[in-house]
Amino acid sequence: MDISGISQILVTFFTEMEFSTKIAFILIVLFTAFLLYNRKNLDVQKVISWVLYVVLFRGKYGIKSMDKWSKRFPRTLRYAGIFGIGLGYLGMVAIGVVLVKGLFDFFFVPDALPSVMPVLPINVSWAVHVPLLYFILCIPILAAVHEFAHGIIARRYDIPVKSSGFGFIGLIVPILPLAFVEPDDKKLRKAKPNEQLSVYAAGATSNVFLAIILAAIFFLTIPALANNMMLHEGAKIVHVEENDAYPAYAEGVTADELILSLDGVEIEYLTNLTMMLHDKGPGETVQLETDRANYSLTLAPHPENPEYGYLGVNLVDSVVVKQEFIDKWGAKMPGFLMWIVGLMKWLIILNLGVGLFNFIPIGPIDGGRMMIVTLQKYFPEKKAFKIWKFISTVFLFLLLLNLATLFLPYILP
Repeated sequence: MDISGISQILVTFFTEMEFSTKIAFILIVLFTAFLLYNRKNLDVQKVISWVLYVVLFRGKYGIKSMDKWSKRFPRTLRYAGIFGIGLGYLGMVAIGVVLVKGLFDFFFVPDALPSVMPVLPINVSWAVHVPLLYFILCIPILAAVHEFAHGIIARRYDIPVKSSGFGFIGLIVPILPLAFVEPDDKKLRKAKPNEQLSVYAAGATSNVFLAIILAAIFFLTIPALANNMMLHEGAKIVHVEENDAYPAYAEGVTADELILSLDGVEIEYLTNLTMMLHDKGPGETVQLETDRANYSLTLAPHPENPEYGYLGVNLVDSVVVKQEFIDKWGAKMPGFLMWIVGLMKWLIILNLGVGLFNFIPIGPIDGGRMMIVTLQKYFPEKKAFKIWKFISTVFLFLLLLNLATLFLPYILP
């Protein structure tokens, strides 16, 4: 195949991508070009040769800002550090309960949802799927917040920050941007226990706080935005269960029909229809009006609760963008705003998840460091280390068992 043929294939492949995937692809190309241009200044840590690796750019990025903020709000940061310590201990307990409950539910609660799932930019059944562009954008934001918080609390207690910077996690090509801050470990270990704990807890606490702030903004603004932008038309049928015992299938109702009214009452939201059906029992006849036809249906018993009437359909709210909104802001604005809403949603979820995960008292992560400092405060060093090692092993074992339950259904007959 000649070069023009390969070029045509690449152009076709790129053209058929979704817009967000195109942006992610462009970012990965830019990351690669940036690394090639700066290859002499890289600190490369290879995990599996050049297949899986981490690239770091060390410098003094943001250290002046850390100094500035630590001197400007010393009392506030002290209280924030104390709060972070308390939140860290609560997080350890909460994570422990979640891990134990996850195993209990797996063995004793049918159809229970997993308590722990990895977060990946690929769509697989055993992981939480984050669209690639959201993944590329969210991870460096939460990493920068996390690391800056470590640095600012370290400077609050006059612990030097040796370096800070950014980098990439690469899977053949650089995919995921990251940030880091490196406090002086020797000075940090010589600091008072509460100061060490404040530094270690700061990163995860900042992620949890950011998630809370974004969630507050989300729930205060999104309903108003949706009300101004979206119009609810009714309840849309997305699937009709093929069972003659159910009235919708028996009377010829089809998917994609829009339910406009039930017994003459206009249906604006899906919840309106659901509440009306809950007031009706099996055997009752209802008059259903859709955008295609009128039906007289005798309700069947609901498969999950025989006291309720059942149509035999799966429904969703039917929502369209208001024409006046499009006329004012343009046809592309609704899609852009929905993309921003998606970004905020994933920032909330990932910040909360990463924050809580970092409180797990395992090895070198923040929760593990908090645990060893706490134990050394009350026990001799050797005994504290043994207890810390035992606690880390238990939590790691619980975490791995929870992850293993994700794959057991594929292994067991």
